[in-house]
Amino acid sequence: QQSGIILVSTIEDGLRVVDAYAAEHLEVQTANAREVAAKVRNAGAIFVGAFAPVSLGDYCAGSNHVLPTGGFARHSSGLSVQSFLKGIHVVDYSEDALR
Repeated sequence: QQSGIILVSTIEDGLRVVDAYAAEHLEVQTANAREVAAKVRNAGAIFVGAFAPVSLGDYCAGSNHVLPTGGFARHSSGLSVQSFLKGIHVVDYSEDALR
């Protein structure tokens, strides 16, 4: 019930599926895996190639284990130091820029 297979014709079609699904953990197992992984926009953590299984991230590699689930990777990141920092937006225009 928690698994499925989606067949696609191209890597680009696969990337659209991947970004829509927004997986907590994503393994990229394809030719040019590093280049393909760089195109992913929505995933909690991306594991690239044959030598980066999800268990590596869970137990050894140092990626955070607190990742967005349920498709929330569409708009949220995994927990990091950035999660505890507060940003301030500063708007400073000159009179000429305002015109």
